[in-house]
Amino acid sequence: VGPGCIGRQPHDLEAQRGHRELLVFDPTPDRDEATLLVLGLGVHRRVLPLAWHIVPGQTVWAHPTAAYLARLCQRVAAVLPPGVTVTLVVDRGLASAVVIDCCQRLGWHWLMRRNLDARQGVRIRLPDGTVCPAWAYVPGPGRRWAGPVAAFQTQGWYAAQLTIIWPVRYREPWVLLSDRPAGPARVREYRRRHQVEAVEQDCKTRGRNLEASKLTARNRLNRLLLALFLVLWWTHPLGQQVVRRGERRRFDRADR
Repeated sequence: VGPGCIGRQPHDLEAQRGHRELLVFDPTPDRDEATLLVLGLGVHRRVLPLAWHIVPGQTVWAHPTAAYLARLCQRVAAVLPPGVTVTLVVDRGLASAVVIDCCQRLGWHWLMRRNLDARQGVRIRLPDGTVCPAWAYVPGPGRRWAGPVAAFQTQGWYAAQLTIIWPVRYREPWVLLSDRPAGPARVREYRRRHQVEAVEQDCKTRGRNLEASKLTARNRLNRLLLALFLVLWWTHPLGQQVVRRGERRRFDRADR
């Protein structure tokens, strides 16, 4: 099934002409039948889908995930208003030089979390040429470090800004790489990636109950997703109006 895309510029995008936008990529399983590769736009406390691709759920995919992501990014770039500054956020499984190359071709910024094999795999090169594990700078909870480095040694070293933060309440640190200055701003950006989980709940058992469709043909699922994602874009501003008018009690659940 070819990738889907909400082709016309949604009102929220048009209104944000010249502003900074956050795009989040998230692979989501749909039962055992398929995996949904979704590229969405961060809007308030949601990540609203812009483009997606359906791949089989239990078989080997025809291409690497990064290749599907590159195709989705190209489709979204074609419909973005001019003057928008984009930052692409990806999680640990997709942190790679391939994603950086894709963003550079499109003129986008990028932010990624490195897989926490930090004791073995995440090695960085400091401006003075020293090569060391990133883990060495944040040995335990409550510590943080930020600064310019080079990363992805096997791909030929890519210049990056490294932010490492280990909150006391977390089991492991966040190792964040970006092309924008390191520091708390990158942590706040990456935290917005978790808003995609709220949209997944909106689409599944807490909301539209997507998994109850029982569709197995991916072309039919693709059409259903188009309708579902348009509904998300439509209902989001309606929900904002409810909040602004102080009418949340009419709609919020009272049992939790």
